[in-house]
Amino acid sequence: MLLLTSSNILGQESNYIFQKFTTQDGLPSNECHKVIEDSHGYIWIGTDRGIVKYNGYDFRYYGVEDGIDEMVIFEIFEDECGRIWVGGIKNQLYVYDRESDKFKSYKYNGIIADFIKDKNRLYILKIYVEKEKVYLSITRFGLLIIDAHGKVNFVNDKNNIYIMIDNKQNVHYAMVADSISLYNTIINIESYSYFFCNNRIELNKKELNSGLAIENFNAVLFDDYLLISLDNKIMYYDNDTSYLIKAINANVIEQDQNHNPVFFLNDRKELVRYFDISKPEYEVIFANIEATGFLEDTRGGYWVTTISNGVLYIKNPKIQYLNLEFQNDVFFAIEKLKDNSIAISKKKKAIFVYDFENKKITYKKKVVRFTYNLLKYDEQTGYLWVGLGSDLIAIDAANKGIPITSYGSPQVCVFFKDKCILGGPNNRYKIIPRQPKIYAFEKATYIFSRNQNFRINCSNKIQDNLYFGTMNGLFRVIELNNGKTETVPEFKNRRVQSLFADSLNHTMLVATLDGGLGILHEDYCVDFITKRDGLSSNNLEDAKTSESGNIWIASLKGLSKISIKDGVHHIENFSTSYGLPTNNFNECEIINGKVYATSDHGVIVFDENISTIDTFRPKPKIISIFNESDRISLDRNWDFPYNKNELKIDYLTIDYAHVANMMYRYRVNSGPWIETKNRELFLTKLQPNKYLIEIQSQNKQGLWSDSSTFSFKINKPWWASIWFRSISALCFILIIHSVFRYVNQKNVEKKKYLDEIRILEKEALNSQMNPHFIFNCLNSIQSYIMLNEKTLAMRYLAQFAHLIRLFLEANKEDKITLSDEISLLDNYCELEKMRIPNRFQYKISKSNNLEFNEIKIPPFLIQPFVENAITHGMKGKNDNSGCISIDFVLIDNLLHITVQDNGHGIQTTHNAKRKSFGMNLTKKRLDLIYAEAGKNFDLKIDSDECGTKILIQIPIR
Repeated sequence: MLLLTSSNILGQESNYIFQKFTTQDGLPSNECHKVIEDSHGYIWIGTDRGIVKYNGYDFRYYGVEDGIDEMVIFEIFEDECGRIWVGGIKNQLYVYDRESDKFKSYKYNGIIADFIKDKNRLYILKIYVEKEKVYLSITRFGLLIIDAHGKVNFVNDKNNIYIMIDNKQNVHYAMVADSISLYNTIINIESYSYFFCNNRIELNKKELNSGLAIENFNAVLFDDYLLISLDNKIMYYDNDTSYLIKAINANVIEQDQNHNPVFFLNDRKELVRYFDISKPEYEVIFANIEATGFLEDTRGGYWVTTISNGVLYIKNPKIQYLNLEFQNDVFFAIEKLKDNSIAISKKKKAIFVYDFENKKITYKKKVVRFTYNLLKYDEQTGYLWVGLGSDLIAIDAANKGIPITSYGSPQVCVFFKDKCILGGPNNRYKIIPRQPKIYAFEKATYIFSRNQNFRINCSNKIQDNLYFGTMNGLFRVIELNNGKTETVPEFKNRRVQSLFADSLNHTMLVATLDGGLGILHEDYCVDFITKRDGLSSNNLEDAKTSESGNIWIASLKGLSKISIKDGVHHIENFSTSYGLPTNNFNECEIINGKVYATSDHGVIVFDENISTIDTFRPKPKIISIFNESDRISLDRNWDFPYNKNELKIDYLTIDYAHVANMMYRYRVNSGPWIETKNRELFLTKLQPNKYLIEIQSQNKQGLWSDSSTFSFKINKPWWASIWFRSISALCFILIIHSVFRYVNQKNVEKKKYLDEIRILEKEALNSQMNPHFIFNCLNSIQSYIMLNEKTLAMRYLAQFAHLIRLFLEANKEDKITLSDEISLLDNYCELEKMRIPNRFQYKISKSNNLEFNEIKIPPFLIQPFVENAITHGMKGKNDNSGCISIDFVLIDNLLHITVQDNGHGIQTTHNAKRKSFGMNLTKKRLDLIYAEAGKNFDLKIDSDECGTKILIQIPIR
């Protein structure tokens, strides 16, 4: 048992690439004590200022307003129902409610307080909840068990008891008894296992800080052994033996997913992991920190809580920095040497030789003034050639720098068996012959290219065929001694960044800055692999082939691996989303199955067999849904009223290794997918319908997850419902029927009115042109003829003919102009005056504001009243003593017509019937005409023995 007896443990430092979360990122404090991952994928972190939940994007802090009155959180536990239990220095429990996103106090907190009252420096060490039964391990106090009904079972009030869960989710307890030793007998109490400390191994109390009052007590049950931490001392227990591991001074024990123990070494301030507890070697996960907790999440990432450095997160433990000195700075060239070492140069400051077997730097040279522009290893001589400004230096196997020559900024170098080709920036290169052991620089020959733009970026050879990569393409050297070259046409005007001779496949890898990767074959055929084929970028910096046949590419968009299977290129791209510290890479080398790459953020190393193939496709989680300003529950389908038709849906996918570049897509009712990086979906102005919202997320491989769904319904407004439409349709039919009946009835009544008007008009015409009047007129004409008064007869006949024509024309119209009516009255009165001479005089007067040709009135309206005045009122009058006046006056859009005579009145028995008939006929005509038009008229008769006055008022518009 070397581990148990050795006093010195060898630590192998590793250099993980990690992200640091502090108060600047949202933590309430940099002092953190506990970290867990719950069943939903959230990371919970207990600090000395409360608890936070992390979803990969931001931290959610829970405080007093969220129901938790506990600042220093030591313990977090998720039970079988998915509830989060929190406990800390106040010895009170709080339970997280996911629906409200708040904490609630444990209903039996009062029982806990009663048990530990009057005791100091106690805090909850471990929480376990099973079937509503709560188990609390409290420091220096014992075990408190509270069932669902508040019944308490208390175990050992003087010692520490620690709750453990094995790999099969069985519950065990580790107890420290008075003798502070380990007992190998297991006693079952309530079907749980208790490991009791007894008289097997006696420990000196000096080895413990405070005798029985052990503060730092922890226990972890592994597959076939148990580790217990007793006040920074580690005790090992299995079925046969138990030992105090004196060589390990640690106070935190956890285990990774492979069940390897993880310790925090107090004396070294390191978080370490043992892959074999029986051996002294271990791996350093973090150095120079004070770790308080460790978690390996379901994706293989590491989470470490610390006393003063917040939380440290390692996204991908498979990728590491090569060395602590190779972090953060910009590194450019990397060159493989023999004897398991590599040379690495910074852009301007230093060059290193690193032995990756012993994991240490064997040579380092710093400069401030010059830039390293060449790094090339000569396998024949074992020298590493370094271009330093305008000088060329060779570093031998003993890591001694030997100046070789001064040459204007050498940039490329190619070694042949008998010579070396050294290229520079000014379209020239040098041929240096090789002597048995060294190169004869004094016999070097300078050759200039005929191409004025021949600026060399890189060079290499394939079976003694020399190539130069330039700013303007790839050139093949035809005649070396006179600088004759030819352009490889496929690379014309392309900037070539690097050349690599793949001796295994007899090809040349040509990395270009704008055309992707070119593969030049022996027969000069060229294949291109570009972004269209799956590369992350066409702007490449370097390309190398490994012994396994994989092609590795460095670019400013990360690293790419091209593997060939069955003649098909399979491309995998690595970037920051996969755990790289940066996407800007300059060069790479593959040595013994490991990839070494230089970048603007250090030198990284990882196994070549690493793969980006990821079958992990987590579904998005719908976090909350707001209907306008109201947050709604997610546990049922919803029916919303028509005026609540705006929804906001918050969602996210928890994948800490890919959160920065997470792509989402959603669709509504099987419509087109809409891609977005937003984690909020706004749906506005939704029409009444049933809706199904689907949301998916994309993993690093570009594969979409299954859908997270939410269904709901927007109800129709009451006026769009079936019952309302049915009633409305019925009402509409009834209204249409009623309107039809009303219109039809009105048409019948109108027809009846019109018929009555026509009858009355006919009667009126008959009353004005009655046979008696015509007979009297003809008798008058006959009398004039018999008396041989031809002139009067002709005048009378002409006047009579004119009146007949006026009657006939007026009878064609519903209304005639006031001018025509006055003309008709004038003719009629003139005829009657001629027929009965010397009986009456008449006068027709009108106001000046009357428009005779604009105002229209019903025809034959006044004539019956004038006829009555002449026939009856003027009877018995002599010497023109009778007087009839007809006046027309316009007052407020009413036409006032006055017919007045100085006769005997209309109330005498002799003429009452006749006058009553004419008056009633005219009144009835006016009733029909103006009632149909919706207007009012007025007819007044004032009669006595001195005469009769008739006043008619009719509207003219």
